[in-house]
Amino acid sequence: MPPLLHFLALNLGTGLSIGIAVAALLVMFNVGELKTLISGAEDPWLAISLLYLMCAMTFGSLGMGVAVMSLPYELPPDRDEPGNGSGDQG
Repeated sequence: MPPLLHFLALNLGTGLSIGIAVAALLVMFNVGELKTLISGAEDPWLAISLLYLMCAMTFGSLGMGVAVMSLPYELPPDRDEPGNGSGDQG
Protein backbone atom coordinates (compact mmCIF):
# COMPACT_ATOMS: atom_id res chain seq x y z
CA MET A 1 0.00 0.00 0.00
CA PRO A 2 1.38 3.45 -0.84
CA PRO A 3 2.44 5.44 2.22
CA LEU A 4 -0.06 8.26 1.64
CA LEU A 5 -3.00 5.84 1.43
CA HIS A 6 -1.80 4.14 4.59
CA PHE A 7 -1.59 7.57 6.26
CA LEU A 8 -5.14 8.45 5.18
CA ALA A 9 -6.53 5.05 6.19
CA LEU A 10 -4.98 5.36 9.63
CA ASN A 11 -6.50 8.80 10.16
CA LEU A 12 -9.85 7.66 8.77
CA GLY A 13 -9.92 4.76 11.23
CA THR A 14 -9.08 7.08 14.09
CA GLY A 15 -11.83 9.48 13.09
CA LEU A 16 -14.37 6.68 12.68
CA SER A 17 -13.62 5.29 16.12
CA ILE A 18 -13.88 8.74 17.71
CA GLY A 19 -17.21 9.30 15.94
CA ILE A 20 -18.62 6.01 17.18
CA ALA A 21 -17.44 6.81 20.71
CA VAL A 22 -19.08 10.26 20.57
CA ALA A 23 -22.37 8.75 19.38
CA ALA A 24 -22.23 6.14 22.15
CA LEU A 25 -21.59 8.83 24.76
CA LEU A 26 -24.48 10.92 23.43
CA VAL A 27 -26.85 7.99 23.84
CA MET A 28 -25.36 6.78 27.13
CA PHE A 29 -25.59 10.15 28.86
CA ASN A 30 -29.00 10.92 27.28
CA VAL A 31 -27.85 14.31 25.98
CA GLY A 32 -30.86 16.37 24.96
CA GLU A 33 -33.20 13.48 25.84
CA LEU A 34 -31.79 11.63 22.81
CA LYS A 35 -32.01 8.17 24.38
CA THR A 36 -35.63 8.78 25.40
CA LEU A 37 -36.49 10.02 21.93
CA ILE A 38 -34.86 7.01 20.23
CA SER A 39 -36.47 4.49 22.59
CA GLY A 40 -39.89 5.99 21.92
CA ALA A 41 -39.48 5.87 18.14
CA GLU A 42 -41.40 3.44 15.96
CA ASP A 43 -38.19 2.00 14.52
CA PRO A 44 -35.36 2.69 17.02
CA TRP A 45 -32.77 0.67 15.06
CA LEU A 46 -33.05 3.02 12.11
CA ALA A 47 -32.57 6.08 14.32
CA ILE A 48 -29.61 4.61 16.22
CA SER A 49 -27.91 3.35 13.06
CA LEU A 50 -28.28 6.75 11.37
CA LEU A 51 -26.88 8.48 14.44
CA TYR A 52 -23.84 6.19 14.56
CA LEU A 53 -23.29 6.30 10.80
CA MET A 54 -23.47 10.08 10.52
CA CYS A 55 -21.21 10.65 13.55
CA ALA A 56 -18.68 8.14 12.20
CA MET A 57 -18.77 9.69 8.73
CA THR A 58 -18.41 13.24 10.09
CA PHE A 59 -15.51 12.45 12.40
CA GLY A 60 -13.83 10.21 9.82
CA SER A 61 -13.92 13.01 7.27
CA LEU A 62 -12.67 15.44 9.89
CA GLY A 63 -9.76 13.16 10.74
CA MET A 64 -8.75 12.81 7.10
CA GLY A 65 -9.08 16.55 6.51
CA VAL A 66 -6.92 17.42 9.50
CA ALA A 67 -4.34 14.87 8.36
CA VAL A 68 -4.17 16.27 4.84
CA MET A 69 -4.01 19.87 6.02
CA SER A 70 -1.19 19.06 8.45
CA LEU A 71 1.06 17.61 5.74
CA PRO A 72 4.12 19.77 5.11
CA TYR A 73 4.11 21.76 1.88
CA GLU A 74 6.99 20.96 -0.44
CA LEU A 75 7.59 22.20 -3.96
CA PRO A 76 8.30 19.65 -6.64
CA PRO A 77 12.02 19.52 -7.46
CA ASP A 78 11.54 20.86 -11.00
CA ARG A 79 9.82 24.11 -9.94
CA ASP A 80 11.19 27.33 -8.54
CA GLU A 81 9.85 28.92 -5.41
CA PRO A 82 6.55 30.74 -5.91
CA GLY A 83 6.58 34.47 -6.43
CA ASN A 84 10.11 34.90 -7.72
CA GLY A 85 9.27 35.02 -11.43
CA SER A 86 7.82 37.72 -13.61
CA GLY A 87 4.99 35.44 -14.76
CA ASP A 88 6.39 35.37 -18.28
CA GLN A 89 6.99 31.85 -19.60
CA GLY A 90 9.12 32.96 -22.57
